[in-house]
Amino acid sequence: MSMHSALYLRGLIDQVSSTVEAVTTKRPAWLRELGIRYRKISGKLFFGYERLARANSYVFVATPEKAVLDTVYFGGSPDPSVLNQLDKEKILKISEAFLGLRSYRTKRVARWIKCYVEKK
Repeated sequence: MSMHSALYLRGLIDQVSSTVEAVTTKRPAWLRELGIRYRKISGKLFFGYERLARANSYVFVATPEKAVLDTVYFGGSPDPSVLNQLDKEKILKISEAFLGLRSYRTKRVARWIKCYVEKK
């Protein structure tokens, strides 16, 4: 689980997303009836998740910093209130993996990182 769904589950945002957002290295899928969307991400970017207990099971949830970078990678805008709660060093460390790839999505992350760093 990543992006807005992960931020909500971690208590960093209050607004519930109508779709559970997850990333996968497999084929993307949008299960509209269930409200689940799987977005495809490079295997080199498939990291930064922690196993959290939920009910009688568990779920792998992105760290806040990884959730924000995944959001930017897929064209979203992170909630500004979340940015003050992030660890800047973690963001920069995680972003190295994104910036090591060449695509329009990673260029978007690079631009966002530049603005984020300048604001801090």
